[in-house]
Amino acid sequence: MMNKIILIEKEPYLVSNEKIQIGDEVIVTVGGQYPSKMVCENEIVLSLIQTPKLTLTQSFKIVSGPEKVTLPESRIDNIIEMGGICDVIIDGPELKFVTTE
Repeated sequence: MMNKIILIEKEPYLVSNEKIQIGDEVIVTVGGQYPSKMVCENEIVLSLIQTPKLTLTQSFKIVSGPEKVTLPESRIDNIIEMGGICDVIIDGPELKFVTTE
């Protein structure tokens, strides 16, 4: 399983590439940009998420929202510099940030 932190308006969301089901909250991106939060509320939405019309469209299941993901402002600024998305590894209760440097 792969996890990421995605920022929407400077608010951090922990997401994964777990299988998305009806009722899940998801974040959809286009080419890793323009993140949008939505609810997979029915079969039609699920179908659009699973087989998007645009090849650059990616969907991620929200694991935790900003109320549970607390990051220092400096880390949020760092994620913004990286395009608003950062790979993370969950190590017990901690998030370890994967850097490409």
